[in-house]
Amino acid sequence: MQAFPLDGGPAIPIGGSFTFLSWSLDGRSALIGGYRVPLAPGESLPPIPAGGFHSQEEIAQLPGARRIEAAGVVLGPSPDVYAFYRGTIQRNLYRIPIP
Repeated sequence: MQAFPLDGGPAIPIGGSFTFLSWSLDGRSALIGGYRVPLAPGESLPPIPAGGFHSQEEIAQLPGARRIEAAGVVLGPSPDVYAFYRGTIQRNLYRIPIP
């Protein structure tokens, strides 16, 4: 995954497939690799090491990083508000032949 500056310039490598990136509604934090990371005022990306992140442990070391243990997270208007999908499946445990 890479980020491309809108005003031109070289691409910024973010990391591998584990580094899905999204932003909160207010732009004050980013969700990267399952961690909510606060952003400095005026910044749109957290501090990214040269060559991007190579593990989730590197993301966890970012200042203020907080793990969100859920899949399909969408950040909300404040650091403590987010939405995620939790589904359950119930199946018929009995096989009933249908003629």
